[in-house]
Amino acid sequence: MSVTATFRTTAGIKSWEQSPQRVVDLSSMSTAYELEAEKNDAVEGSPLSNKRGMKKETVTFSSNYNAHLGINVKAEFESWKSWVGLAGILRFGTERFGVHSWLLTSVKATNINVDAAGRWRSAKIAFSFEESDDTSADAIEEAEAAIEAARSAAGVTATTVYKAEKKPKNTLLLMVQRSFTMSKYALGSIVNFKGGPFFATSTSAYSTTAASAGPARVIKTASMADHPFYITHTDGTTTVDGWVDVEQIGD
Repeated sequence: MSVTATFRTTAGIKSWEQSPQRVVDLSSMSTAYELEAEKNDAVEGSPLSNKRGMKKETVTFSSNYNAHLGINVKAEFESWKSWVGLAGILRFGTERFGVHSWLLTSVKATNINVDAAGRWRSAKIAFSFEESDDTSADAIEEAEAAIEAARSAAGVTATTVYKAEKKPKNTLLLMVQRSFTMSKYALGSIVNFKGGPFFATSTSAYSTTAASAGPARVIKTASMADHPFYITHTDGTTTVDGWVDVEQIGD
């Protein structure tokens, strides 16, 4: 899988990627530094003063979405509605763009092609971002750093683990961890099921079935559900066939 860009917020992560399951390009990118129009401040008894400053930096680009490439085009466009107004970290490749947060100000669909059944077969979607002072990006970056540190067992002691267990849960960190896992394991991915219960639905409160550890394939996902991955066994090592928690799968 090749990821061209990502936009990570406290709500999760959106990505522009090319993979066997999904192809989304990125084109017509532009950014700008602009000078504010001159402002005249006239105060009685004081000389006239002129003020000029910089406008907020902007970034725009567009993507072509096509149903032939495994995308529900209309659903993809509608999924962005709740993201307009969110600020987060914008990356192109693995490099963070700028040092500040970026506010998603608009998502616009044009060149929409509709079939006889009313389904969107293709569309060009344009994204507009504006420099933001929102500090949530700092918390996201801190959480990402914590995730990277957790990948390495170096320097971890029993005392450190004990202290971590006693700390109150970092809701943002857990959210970013879930977002990272959801983006890492796409449909069709082979994962290592760590064993334990699996559920009949993604929102089930109780499970009466459990399975041992073993390889499994991701069949469905439900990013906001309690048990967001539907996996099924690939050989006789495990009998898992249902919805499981984020913590139950890995490489």
